[in-house]
Amino acid sequence: NQDASGFVTANNSNDVTLNLVPSANQFGTASVMVTVTDNGTNQLRVVTQSFTITLNSVNDAPVFNVSTKDIQVNEGDDVKRMGQFLTGINAIEDSQQIQSVTVSVVSGAEFFASEPAMDWVLSSTVATLNYTPTTNLDTTGVATINVVVVDDGGTANGGADTTTKTFTITVHQDSDGDGVPDKDDPF
Repeated sequence: NQDASGFVTANNSNDVTLNLVPSANQFGTASVMVTVTDNGTNQLRVVTQSFTITLNSVNDAPVFNVSTKDIQVNEGDDVKRMGQFLTGINAIEDSQQIQSVTVSVVSGAEFFASEPAMDWVLSSTVATLNYTPTTNLDTTGVATINVVVVDDGGTANGGADTTTKTFTITVHQDSDGDGVPDKDDPF
């Protein structure tokens, strides 16, 4: 039992649990002193115990936003350059830096003349997506692409240094080559 002044009363119990809840994103050491007073007899007894608590730093995963999760293009389109496709790229901790921003085609690589790639400059909070749709489709196809952002904080103590997000690019067939998708295409 804890009273308004912060004192804990065991009330005929041999055990008292001390619960400590650290603030978010805090780490370091703290010295704690616990004093126990037993005045249940005619003689007052006081025992003091000191100890140190160490909170280890844990890296938070980097964050970023994807401007759209579903891109629609036509086969044979020119090079696509989507400025600020990624925004808010951030390592979270002030002492960390983003190390890489990459994309990988999970499925549908055949829908590109040049596969998606990111233009990103170290310390920038934005990245540009570049790709070229193929010119030779037999049908409309959907490519699934992962964006992976990695910071330099590591994974010690259960930390996370990588965030992955997924988006799709649908490449619509243009069987007559006029730059307009086939009329029965939903695009």
